[in-house]
Amino acid sequence: VVDAQHKLRVLSSYEGQVARELQTQRALVEQHNTVVTAVTEEIDAALDSAQRRYRQALQEVSGLTENDLAELRSYTHPPERVRMVLMAVATLFELPTDWRAAQKLLGEQNPKLLERLVNFQTSGLSVVTLAKVSRIIAEPEFNIVQVESHSRAAKPLCWWVLSVVELLRAGRQADLKRSKIAEAEERLGAARKYVQQLRGELQAARNETARQRAICESAEADIAEMHALARDEKKAARNVQQLERVVGQLTGAWREQLEDVKQQLPRLLGDSTLAAAACVYLGHLQPIQRTAALQAWQALAEAHGLACSPGFSLQRFAALSEGQLVAGAASDVRANMAPGLREALLLLALGCRPPLLLDTGGSSSHLLRAFQTWAASPPASKAAGRVDSSSPGHHDRQHKAMTRVFFSVHEEGLELRVAHAVCRGTQVVVDLVTACPAEVHLMERVVVAYEEQMRRCYKSRAQVPHLLFVRWRCEGQALDPALLALLNPLRLDSRGLELRGQLDEALLGLVTSGARAPLKEMNAKMWALEQERDRLEQAIVYSVAHTNSPLFADDSLVDATVSKAQQAMALRQQLPQLQARLQAVQHVSCMALAGVVDAGMLVYDCLAYLAAHLPSQPLLPAHHFLPLFKAAARTALSNAQLLDTASQASSQPNVRVTGHAAGATKAQAS
Repeated sequence: VVDAQHKLRVLSSYEGQVARELQTQRALVEQHNTVVTAVTEEIDAALDSAQRRYRQALQEVSGLTENDLAELRSYTHPPERVRMVLMAVATLFELPTDWRAAQKLLGEQNPKLLERLVNFQTSGLSVVTLAKVSRIIAEPEFNIVQVESHSRAAKPLCWWVLSVVELLRAGRQADLKRSKIAEAEERLGAARKYVQQLRGELQAARNETARQRAICESAEADIAEMHALARDEKKAARNVQQLERVVGQLTGAWREQLEDVKQQLPRLLGDSTLAAAACVYLGHLQPIQRTAALQAWQALAEAHGLACSPGFSLQRFAALSEGQLVAGAASDVRANMAPGLREALLLLALGCRPPLLLDTGGSSSHLLRAFQTWAASPPASKAAGRVDSSSPGHHDRQHKAMTRVFFSVHEEGLELRVAHAVCRGTQVVVDLVTACPAEVHLMERVVVAYEEQMRRCYKSRAQVPHLLFVRWRCEGQALDPALLALLNPLRLDSRGLELRGQLDEALLGLVTSGARAPLKEMNAKMWALEQERDRLEQAIVYSVAHTNSPLFADDSLVDATVSKAQQAMALRQQLPQLQARLQAVQHVSCMALAGVVDAGMLVYDCLAYLAAHLPSQPLLPAHHFLPLFKAAARTALSNAQLLDTASQASSQPNVRVTGHAAGATKAQAS
């Protein structure tokens, strides 16, 4: 750097000297050009003046007549001024200068004197002749005024002689000045070459200066980079320590998740096969039958060497898809959803055909309401499948609640009504009456119109929720296979595990009526904390894996990662405490009251048995059985002094017990 700076100073000094010399030479060249231009203009002006006087003299001479020439010849002893004029004319023609020779010249006929005067060539005149004429016209008496006073005919000849001499003198002076200009032009050419040389030297000096400056700047940049690297190394070491200290606390949980993934990978093919089979074939079965079918399929798959996860569950396998489906729903809806309803929603959402709801117990309203909540605010991935604003379905349904309309299969113009509702983003429910072939044929046309409208409204159907639901409420009647092939059947029934879950929830509401709201609130809070923890950990992993430059080199990125890691650790510490509180609330007398739930299940099984063997005794729907169970359980628990009178009075529903419902109440109370 020091050597380059020294060379830059020397080159700058030399460049200044060359620039000053170049400026001086340029000034001299400009001055010489000015002088040459002025002299050239002066020569041109003198020549123009002499030629103009010469042309005027020729006009005067052309006016001479024979009488004028005879007058001049008639002089025996001419006046001195007339004789001097004719002597000068004879000298210019290089003739004798005596008077007889002059008279002879005046009398010439071939060529005549006037023709010789007009055609006189000044270029062939010698210097001696010019000198002789100059001596003659140098006499004081040789001027036009005095000559005219003695002879008017001699005046044009005097004017011609003076103009010829002036023209000759102007030409001589012009030639002399032109020769000097030529000499000056030679010197000017040398000066221009010198200026060109100076320009080359100046350009070379500037190029070398630029090269040395570039070398100096490069060296300074290298030095600055070395200093920056030294600072970055210290900063990177500090950031690495900070990241290792904070993010390292999460590696234990990540390793456990990695081990879980490694254990699931060999079973992924078997689990995917079971999940696909469940979505296609198990929708029309009851929940307990689905569980039995999955267990049988799992045993069959493992017998043929296809490994599956122990205790396979569709909800656990589709946890990621479920997270995407419920991303827009409220946290309390996601956290406090019944397991049976969650499984039904998964089967409904993962099916590619419009769902056929086999609803014999009136549970479809809960399912449709939950699905409506999920689809009203779809995640960002669903918006990617929407067409531009010019399409019929361009309405942004992500920011307004989804509405629902109900139609009977025999509604007039059903196809057009369904298409218009789908275009508005409205959930459509079509109720079948008899499921006869005519209704099946009509539903085929409705489904075709629905699919066409969905293709017009959406680019991709992968993440779009269903908007058409077909509902069948008759029990025991076989459905047309064409209808099952056209739609995706899904049975909704509060039997088996799902009924037990609803009875448990009802009993828990009775025993812990004051803790009902906190229980839901804690469920929602725990769900939100888990989602936030997963989001933060995914953001940390994404920052580490997708940063172009090293993560530790960016202070802002390090600070953000550390902040996310601290928040994730705080959430991991809060979750066990919240989970313990939740379990404590849920555990209130539930183990001691398990017999009450068993009694309710036994009563419902008895009712189902009676309905199966007595055609006159229909099965009590589950949504009618639940309030009867609550009333009987409340009475039994009050008699056992497990409910306080305040909660009993505040939660006592107005239920009338009639017929076989009264028998069920007595059995439950006993």
